[in-house]
Amino acid sequence: MVNGHLSFGDWSVMIIINISMIGLKDLKLYQLAYSFEERIWNIVSTWNYFEKSTIGKQLARSADSVSSNICEGYGRYHYKENKNFLFYARGSLYET
Repeated sequence: MVNGHLSFGDWSVMIIINISMIGLKDLKLYQLAYSFEERIWNIVSTWNYFEKSTIGKQLARSADSVSSNICEGYGRYHYKENKNFLFYARGSLYET
């Protein structure tokens, strides 16, 4: 079993999964992170050039990193590795 917790304002979810029973795209945690990433991209894409090229790029990268770290951790065999990548995802979420 793998436990993961991702929290951002009203976006809070606790996931307990059996890796052999569920696919990555079925994880509520991944779906929320991906939805969050898309929302950030949609917001940043409306900004002027200067804002996009300064803070916008970093904001989009950190938002992308949340779901990317969840993916990478999901592909790991050992529980501790998976958990470590969930910590990275949480850090990227706080950065965003």
